[in-house]
Amino acid sequence: MCGKSCRKQPGLKEQCKSGTEGHPFICGTCGKALSCHSRLAAHQTVHTGTRSFECFECGQTFRWVSNLLRHQRNHTSEKPFCCEVCGQAFSLKDRLAQHRKIHTEHRPYVCSDCGKAFKQKSNLLRHKLVHTGERPFYCDNCGKAFRTKENLSHHQRIHSGEKPYTCGECGKAFRWPKGFSIHQRLHLTKRFYECEHCGKGFRHLGFFTRHQRTHGHGEV
Repeated sequence: MCGKSCRKQPGLKEQCKSGTEGHPFICGTCGKALSCHSRLAAHQTVHTGTRSFECFECGQTFRWVSNLLRHQRNHTSEKPFCCEVCGQAFSLKDRLAQHRKIHTEHRPYVCSDCGKAFKQKSNLLRHKLVHTGERPFYCDNCGKAFRTKENLSHHQRIHSGEKPYTCGECGKAFRWPKGFSIHQRLHLTKRFYECEHCGKGFRHLGFFTRHQRTHGHGEV
């Protein structure tokens, strides 16, 4: 025995014995050495492409359970990672890390074509597609092309009918986060101007004033 403990992976027997006479377990495909059988089995999925963890909502499969759990937040709208500066919430920790950079002024990634600077390299690469006109991501259903994989993913929901963003207040579902965010403001926004005659509420003074005239009062 090597005295090491390994995290048990579903569907695999936990075996943490070292190989014969202390030799590690070797991957027959790439030659990588692993300390125990369970780690070797997990590593081999890289070569086999086995995806054992399936999302019960949309059927998408994943190689690791951690990736499945991250994905499932798209269906639940769970956003446990909050920015301590502005309060914006994110479903993934790495997205929060990227977001934090907007609160600094440092923009180290500069476009060689137009001079526009970015805080993240990924944003620069995405911006460069504007100059090249390249749209490398194609929809298998209709052939429409997109500059980014994210835009393609959002487009494909038109074909699948998937609406992963659900309002916790009224249950209405949305395909895209922007529409979901706009909708949520309807529940969060207070109605500041209330008509004393009929009780109707308004968010804007102009609409409230116009409504007051229906009761015969031209002034607020």
